[in-house]
Amino acid sequence: MSGFLAGEASSVSSSARSSRAPSVCSTPAHHGANNSNNSSHRRPNVMVECENGAKFYADHVVCTLPLGLLKERRDLFMPPLPEDKRRAMERLNFGTVNKILLEYERPFLSPDISEVILLWDPPPPEEEEPAPMKDRWFRRIYSFSKLGPGSDGRVLVGWISGEEALYMETLKLNLVAETCTAILKKFLADPYVPKPKSCVL
Repeated sequence: MSGFLAGEASSVSSSARSSRAPSVCSTPAHHGANNSNNSSHRRPNVMVECENGAKFYADHVVCTLPLGLLKERRDLFMPPLPEDKRRAMERLNFGTVNKILLEYERPFLSPDISEVILLWDPPPPEEEEPAPMKDRWFRRIYSFSKLGPGSDGRVLVGWISGEEALYMETLKLNLVAETCTAILKKFLADPYVPKPKSCVL
């Protein structure tokens, strides 16, 4: 048996810590199977218990919790993760990544285009100091993509990271929308790119 289990997990342990906390047993779960070489009678490695009481058994569980949560909640796994895995997580860093949702009255991108990737020119070498944040934050926007497979393109998702993403959070939404419109006009070489009817961060 093998399985991929996805869902909201607030605890990963051998017993639930609250009525809402799912639990994952990382020790073999005995599920009415005896010691047999027949693959259909193998004991699964893990048991996942959901908040509604449903239980799932599998050989492996793919855990996709955010890195920050894994670092903060060292009690998520019981027994604990191996030391080499914990050290590897501590060495990883993940900064701020924000999304910009732009909604349009009608799609304007070609149906053949699913994403617009932005390749910015590096700053001139003679610039000893970086430009003020207000003049460069938008250069950390690295793509605009249609919202999900099969999207008609009425909603585009912009991606921005780093300290520029934090700075963008302080700006008014109409300024962000106008800046994104100017960027799309420039990279698509299309002066008729419309302004979105709404912008959400």
